[in-house]
Amino acid sequence: EFERVTAEKNCMSTIAVESTDYQNYRLVAGANISCSKDNSIERSSLNVERSTMTNFEAENDCCCVNSNIKSDLTQINEFLERFLSSEDILHCGEVNDPICGEIVDKMLRIMREKAANEEELRSINAVNDQLKLKLSQQRRRLSSIQTEFCRIWTLVVKLKEDHLRLNSSGALIRHDLRGKRELLTKLRADLEASKLKWDEVKARNTESEIECKNIREEFKRRKQQSSVDSCCSDSAEICQAESSPEGCRSELLTSLPSTSHFSESVGPQEERLKLLEEQCQSLFSKLLGNSARSEALDARLSVLHDHCVQRDSPRENVHDDLKDLSSGTNLLMALEEGVVEDNFCDGCHFLEREKTVVESEVKWLRSEADKSRLREEGLVKDIGTLKERLAELQLQRNVEVVGHLFSSLSFIPCMQLEKKEKHPKGAVHLQFHLVPLTVL
Repeated sequence: EFERVTAEKNCMSTIAVESTDYQNYRLVAGANISCSKDNSIERSSLNVERSTMTNFEAENDCCCVNSNIKSDLTQINEFLERFLSSEDILHCGEVNDPICGEIVDKMLRIMREKAANEEELRSINAVNDQLKLKLSQQRRRLSSIQTEFCRIWTLVVKLKEDHLRLNSSGALIRHDLRGKRELLTKLRADLEASKLKWDEVKARNTESEIECKNIREEFKRRKQQSSVDSCCSDSAEICQAESSPEGCRSELLTSLPSTSHFSESVGPQEERLKLLEEQCQSLFSKLLGNSARSEALDARLSVLHDHCVQRDSPRENVHDDLKDLSSGTNLLMALEEGVVEDNFCDGCHFLEREKTVVESEVKWLRSEADKSRLREEGLVKDIGTLKERLAELQLQRNVEVVGHLFSSLSFIPCMQLEKKEKHPKGAVHLQFHLVPLTVL
């Protein structure tokens, strides 16, 4: 009985100790349950905020809590194994002690809760591992996105620089284009003005050509008329020489009506002499003026002829020449209108004859000048051929002299070796012969 009592006491003491341990275990289990509930809540929050990058700290906290739960569960597991392995508790269960039954039920319930908590912890760990993997993937993606963003930013900066440079170059190009457009408008205006001037010059050239043709035809016609008038004047002079002096006096009076008042005061002979002197002086003065005018007309006509012949040369100067010929044309118009007196025709015929003589002399002089020029060209050619011939002869002579000199120089050493004693002054004799050769 004593042993039974001691065993009961020991059992009760162990039960009391185990009860205290059980209370401690319950407290720990409650804390673990609260932690598991907190973990479930945190898991739901992690599932909600899975795609965000700010869950890293929550995951670290979860890892810390899970590590604490693991350590607590290991302690509880060890305590339960030690408690269930005790024979006294099994013996109490066999004895059907209500206290032990309650304890066993509680322990079994606690073990079930432990298994459930372990399963939940495993699932939480699996979810945590998945979250870690996804977090690492997101980090890698974020790093790749960051590098791509940096690369895109550098490209954007380069594009901005290129845009600014293109804007500056575009402004410069627009400025150049504006200047070129202004220059093009000026050139177009100048071109239009030059076209108008060219049309005016063409019109003037055509007018000048027409006037030149008309003047040539007029001169031809007047030459023919002057030749006919000269024949008529010669015949008229012969008739006047045969007629009486009174007939001449009547003709002079009719031809010169301005001198009719002299006939009333002076005799017929003196009047005739004075009239003849005045007429001769007027004719002489008119002859001098007409000779100068004819020379000017000849010069201008020659210039016009040269301009008409040379079609490639510019034709603006023809208009100026025609302006200078205005005096000649006015003279011709005056002749046509009858402004000049009839006695001036004799001077014109005389001038025409002199002009033909002078033209023939000029032609002869030109032919002589051409002949002399041809002779000079022939002489120049002959002189050139003679110079070439002299150069060839001089070259041949020099070649012969040089050959003779080389032959003499090659022959001298042998002669010096053979006749050194007989002719000690051979070198001086050689120098005497070499001097004229070099001069040649």
